[in-house]
Amino acid sequence: MKDSLQLIVVAALVLLIGGVTYSRIFESGSVDALTIRSLEGAVTHSTETGKAEAAIGSVIRPSDRIITSEGGRVELSLGERAELTLEAGSSLALVGSTADGLQVELEGGLVQAVVRPGDGPGLAVIAGGRVAEASDAEFSVGLGRDGTAAVEARAGRVTLINYGAVESLEEGQRVVAIAGESPQLQDIPKSLLLEVAWPDESTREGQSRLVGSTQPGAIVWTEVNGKRHRAVADARGRFRIEGVPLSEGVNSLEVEAVGVLGGRESSTGEISRDSKAPTGAFKVEY
Repeated sequence: MKDSLQLIVVAALVLLIGGVTYSRIFESGSVDALTIRSLEGAVTHSTETGKAEAAIGSVIRPSDRIITSEGGRVELSLGERAELTLEAGSSLALVGSTADGLQVELEGGLVQAVVRPGDGPGLAVIAGGRVAEASDAEFSVGLGRDGTAAVEARAGRVTLINYGAVESLEEGQRVVAIAGESPQLQDIPKSLLLEVAWPDESTREGQSRLVGSTQPGAIVWTEVNGKRHRAVADARGRFRIEGVPLSEGVNSLEVEAVGVLGGRESSTGEISRDSKAPTGAFKVEY
């Protein structure tokens, strides 16, 4: 009787331990599931059955999508192995898992990733058909509205696929891939290096253009009367904002730039408009 009771107790403990292990693996740390750890603002969880407001503790499974509003932000966990932070105005889909680990697809915006060393699965982030994957790294992946993809490694090593001749990033490096251009490898810059060629002379025109330079792929804009006039910096970082409306007199403007990987910078200047024709007395002598 005593032996039977011991067997029952042992069996119960085995089931309990197995159940806890299963829960940890397949709910909070599964290789093909993510868990919402924290969130801010409006965040949408889209599944095959519809869309709903995201909630802490919800499990994100293959084919699910997470969408953040302009003021939203969400942290996703792959157990103790890895975590993802989806920044504002972004969309992320969970693709599934491979032998190397979890795959997610950044559909637009910016995601920060941390993958800790260990025997568990790694993490791969797809952006515009390009892949950044790591098993021990801290990195960011951005996908701009024009299709520009960028990756930077803040710690560890990141392996790259479809980034041209750039096959990996070491700590402190970044790559920027603009459609139709060869991906560029560079050190992570300390700023967006925004420069605007503010005109020295006044104009008679009712509109003006703003030209300058910043990081490749950055979105650059100025806002006048509640309307944004924008441009995207090309592979050399050059931009041109057309059709900026001007009022009579001095127009104070602010140009803002947001990099593919989230950096921000601004520049202020003035453009003067004088639409009145010059007047004055004169005479012609013969």
